Amino acid sequence: MPEEQPDKQVDAARASLELAFRVMAQIGGLTLAVILVAIFGGIFIDRLLDTKPLFTIILIVGSFPISMYVIYRVALGAVGTIKPAPTSRPRGQKEMRSDDDPTA
Repeated sequence: MPEEQPDKQVDAARASLELAFRVMAQIGGLTLAVILVAIFGGIFIDRLLDTKPLFTIILIVGSFPISMYVIYRVALGAVGTIKPAPTSRPRGQKEMRSDDDPTA
């Protein structure tokens, strides 16, 4: 039985690292997509309206709050998938309930 506990801890650590890397990849990819859409959208609108850097700059500056919102939503979704690690108690110690009085 003592060998099962380290295996569970290793599996939990591996799962949390996988989640962290998945979240970082999602955030990086989505941020890149938002910035690219802002740049190419701004260039397109500037060419269309003959207003050289105006809309490109506006859309790039406007992409910052959009990127922050995307990061917030992805992180919030990742937090919802986190499973708390099981707590282990020393052998022979019973679980303490809220109605138990430790001083009695």
